[in-house]
Amino acid sequence: MKLYKGAMWAGTEETLYAAQNALDKIEANLTTFKPDEVDTGNPFVKTVGSTAIISIKGPLLNADIPDEFARFVGVTTYPGLQRAVQAVETDSDVSRVILDVDSGGGQVKGLYDTRQALLRLAASKPVETFAGECIASAAYWLGSCGKSITALPVTVAGSIGVIAVHYDERDAARAEGYKPYVLRAGAKKHLGHSMEEFSPEAQAEIQKSLDFTHKTFMQDVADSRGMSLAAVSTTVGNGQVFYGQEAVDVGLVDKLGSFESLMMKQSQNSVFNVNRSGYTTAAQVSDVTGQVNNGEFTMNLEEAMVEIGRLNGEAETSKNALAAIEAKAATLEAEKLQLEVSNKALAASLAEANSENEGFADVLKANIEAKACALGTKVLMPETLAGLKTMNAQLEGEFQTKFPSGAVAAIAQPEDKEVAQVEIAPWLKRVKLEKGV
Repeated sequence: MKLYKGAMWAGTEETLYAAQNALDKIEANLTTFKPDEVDTGNPFVKTVGSTAIISIKGPLLNADIPDEFARFVGVTTYPGLQRAVQAVETDSDVSRVILDVDSGGGQVKGLYDTRQALLRLAASKPVETFAGECIASAAYWLGSCGKSITALPVTVAGSIGVIAVHYDERDAARAEGYKPYVLRAGAKKHLGHSMEEFSPEAQAEIQKSLDFTHKTFMQDVADSRGMSLAAVSTTVGNGQVFYGQEAVDVGLVDKLGSFESLMMKQSQNSVFNVNRSGYTTAAQVSDVTGQVNNGEFTMNLEEAMVEIGRLNGEAETSKNALAAIEAKAATLEAEKLQLEVSNKALAASLAEANSENEGFADVLKANIEAKACALGTKVLMPETLAGLKTMNAQLEGEFQTKFPSGAVAAIAQPEDKEVAQVEIAPWLKRVKLEKGV
């Protein structure tokens, strides 16, 4: 299983070698593969809560091989990735998607359909991208589908370009005893064949194909990143790579942060354990959003003036909003002070009421004692104000029955005993009480 020689490659040379080594491993083990022993889950996607994490890692290949093999040898296939995207898109429990990218790129063939699948997903659910140590070439082409890109401080980003390598295999064929001839119907049919001289015309045709693909790549990046094609072409579209903060400065990345910080955006103070080994490390789940500042490198003067006007408008709006918030805060503070004053007044009134209640209770107790003494009754003094009122009312009835209004009650006392002095209420002053009655 070999990569087609001369085919366009959107990736690093290291990724190309890794891809070929992976295909060699797959070919060596393919005959022993047993479908019934394979986990039916898709190895390119993992769901944590309502967040789906789609892994785009290792060399990217347009090979429809078992996903389990692809994961085992460390590659991502476009067909497998498309299946993962479709599964996430139709999963009603998924409300947010993170593209977990760590790849130097891969084959151009198969990229278009895969990118379209990601764009359809992004149209139906929020999609964000996390860039590991590398998000280059074809991997960036796919990763740019996210509405924002968060990268590590050491991330390598960019490499927006494509390459093709022509092999002249005539000498190798002759060494094996073959003398090749290339015949064609159609003057430009398969120019640049490895068994014939690599003519300027063939070079021009291959270059035309590379230029077309490169322009498509740059336009897709421009559309995804909110940049103009001219800005991409002159700043980041020449195949160069950018590192960490540099990638933020040129507009390829929105913000630096960790995978954990991006996951935490879903739920503050919530923790999710995510196995990101290989395709998916332990991760907490927060907000890493950012607005890229493309700066002078991505705008002409007219665009810059428009942007300045927009930002000034936003600043004025923010200023007015802040003034409103400060006024509201001042009003609330005044209301707070007013409530504190009111609370103090209420506390004083309550204390005064309690004091008056205590005085009224003392009067009731004196009346009860006087009436009980006049009636010759022993009572158990209630402890509550309500109890005192009830007992006083009961004794009042008995007292009025025994001592009708206007009558003068005289209670005899023994001659050898002095009259007891009892302090009674004013309305009892007409009643003469004697000790022992």
